[in-house]
Amino acid sequence: MTQERDRCHGVVLDGKFSVISGHAIESPGRSGKSAQVFDPISGVWSKVENMWSSGGSPQSCLAALGHLYFFHNEYVIRYNGNENVGEVVASLPENMDVATCVTAWRDKIFVSGSTSRWGEQVCYMFHNSGEWIPVERPHDFEGFVQSAITVEL
Repeated sequence: MTQERDRCHGVVLDGKFSVISGHAIESPGRSGKSAQVFDPISGVWSKVENMWSSGGSPQSCLAALGHLYFFHNEYVIRYNGNENVGEVVASLPENMDVATCVTAWRDKIFVSGSTSRWGEQVCYMFHNSGEWIPVERPHDFEGFVQSAITVEL
């Protein structure tokens, strides 16, 4: 990479590895909007300006279903790489203002979040049609899901 990035987020999309947002170690809290993309075929890193146009932490972004999705500021934003813009494709469910964890699962995206950073947690499956399907958590589950990963064999 040509630029160091702390608190960034990495995703693989279209066979390329993208490192989204983040900030220089000596500039905490100043997250960037650009990404650096590694093409393993050419072995070259390139910079894409404004890939993460919302700025801030990209923790709730995910490459899934053939697209790059950002779950941010009460919206679901799908990144259009051809035009280098994010397009709002849905709103978060009424009882979720903050998405804290996202991961792909089969043909849907699991999203957990809350009405505030530390509010009651809710979980949903998001379908790229914009449909939200509630996921019930066991009553004795008291943790707060902050990260997840899916591995399908």
